[in-house]
Amino acid sequence: MDSSVRQMYRPMLWAGLLTMLWLLAMPAGTMATPTAKPCTKQSLNEYITEARFLVLDEQYHAALEVIQHCLITSRPAPEAIYLKGAILENMGRRNEAVDFYRKILAKDPVAYGFLHFDLAYLYIRAKQYDGALEQFRRSETVDFQRAVREQALLHLRLHDYAQAEDQLRRLPQGDPNVYYLLAQSLMYQHKYAQSQKMIKAAQAAQPSPLLTRDLNSLSRQSDAAELANRRWRLWLTLGAEYNDNVFLDPLTDNPALVVPREEGDFAWLARANFHYRLTEGKNWALYGAAGFFNKSYFQLGESDYANFSGSLYGQINGEKWLVRVPYEYAYYFYGASHRSRLQQHSLYPTLKWDMTERITTYVYGQVQRRLYFTNESDIWRLGLRLEHLYYFGTQTKFIKLGYGVYQDDADDVSSGYTNYEVGLAAGRPIWGPLSGEVGIIYAYYEHEQRLEVSNGSPTPVPWDRDDDQFRAYATLRFRPNDRWEILATYYFTNNDSNVSGDDGFDPYNYRQNIISLMVVIGL
Repeated sequence: MDSSVRQMYRPMLWAGLLTMLWLLAMPAGTMATPTAKPCTKQSLNEYITEARFLVLDEQYHAALEVIQHCLITSRPAPEAIYLKGAILENMGRRNEAVDFYRKILAKDPVAYGFLHFDLAYLYIRAKQYDGALEQFRRSETVDFQRAVREQALLHLRLHDYAQAEDQLRRLPQGDPNVYYLLAQSLMYQHKYAQSQKMIKAAQAAQPSPLLTRDLNSLSRQSDAAELANRRWRLWLTLGAEYNDNVFLDPLTDNPALVVPREEGDFAWLARANFHYRLTEGKNWALYGAAGFFNKSYFQLGESDYANFSGSLYGQINGEKWLVRVPYEYAYYFYGASHRSRLQQHSLYPTLKWDMTERITTYVYGQVQRRLYFTNESDIWRLGLRLEHLYYFGTQTKFIKLGYGVYQDDADDVSSGYTNYEVGLAAGRPIWGPLSGEVGIIYAYYEHEQRLEVSNGSPTPVPWDRDDDQFRAYATLRFRPNDRWEILATYYFTNNDSNVSGDDGFDPYNYRQNIISLMVVIGL
């Protein structure tokens, strides 16, 4: 090629080289993609359908790419907006979904007014409740009654009952649904008379059959809450029982100390418990309590016993848990003449935890000191018990698993023991206010070494004793309201010890059957 030709093509070569360098330096995605055109109505439906199927297959990234085609327009379709927000939320990119909704609203708050409420719900799912409340306030220009109602419902959910009441009173009166929500907010503020007034107003406003049922339930709930939140409560219990094997010492549950009579008798019992709320705060309260109990047999008077007690306990609670720490002092009498037997100092820390809507766990602790007036060894008792309940939609239909460990540490180093227990129980409604519960418990007792007369030995010998104990019970409970109930119960106990006496007599093996009937009245 001669010099004149090279001179002619040299500018073109330089231009081509510069063009290639410019193309290589461009950001990815800008050189090979032509400007997307707004999709037609037919293609919009096809893209949305495809994106929905991808969401069902949990292919969220692919679904997001598809739905982007529907948003390349000055006025995206509502279905496409909803779907992109849902996809981002399923991908865990909830903040991006919030920003996306906010940008759409900022573009045209009137045309996309339907997003006001959806953005607030998105805030709620993200647990950004302040943002949700602010968004509902902005939504009042779109739908005033709905926005105010949603604010009230969120305040109820957050336990801000006074704010919920304030919002509900902004709504036009006469709607039974508004009266129902007002009754709820007033009940939770302990304004029970006003709550019942709102319930009656709702019942007079021609509510639907479903709302009528809810109003009747709320009325009963309000009555029960008023009774439960009263500053004082008094429970009285009267009962009778038959025991086919009355223990000589009814104040012990240690099989090593039990002396069965192999003789039965009827008994009557009376109990009174008084509780008074001394002071309280938003999530805590301090209570005082006093109690009395007496049990007397018709013939075997030496097995009678009675006590009086006083306690002080604090209680704190959160949304799904409650902790109670009581201190109790009790003084016991025994025998037909009610001789002084022992005094008892106890701590009973308790935790209730609503793990889910159906599962509740209770943890019971025990620290106790028994001081005897008679010639018996004083005892430290330590205990820990857990119970897990699974409810089937109602408090009377459940299954319960319980297990625990207890230790009696006696000062004489020979009267103590360690006890392990595990039990299973179930309850269910039978008819109306009548329900039933059955349960079984296995307990193992490992005793401190002690002297026992066993296996024909003429003198006591050291013995490593242990006991296996099986218990079972069945209860019928008739509870027409929260003020009284009737309980009919059967108890069975079988104790099997490894200590054997002379001539095949086993001194610590026994069986016991108890049938009782009690009436509990709450005042």
